[in-house]
Amino acid sequence: MNQREKLPVACGVFITRKCDLKCEYCNIPQDENENELDINQWKTAVNILEKMGIKTINFLGGEPTLYEGIVELIDY
Repeated sequence: MNQREKLPVACGVFITRKCDLKCEYCNIPQDENENELDINQWKTAVNILEKMGIKTINFLGGEPTLYEGIVELIDY
């Protein structure tokens, strides 16, 4: 097995900590003043991950659908 075959092909990224639920068991602190990456910064991150050989990105959160640019990012 060569070095390239040992590299990960999937990753998970937390795009927001915002969430509209208040689950008692949740271990992700919610901070209303958090600094999220903007859509262009996320696109840059996706490009970097692609160059690293990542084929699948799982968008995590909080609640990823609360991120304003989620549809645009998924399309990208």
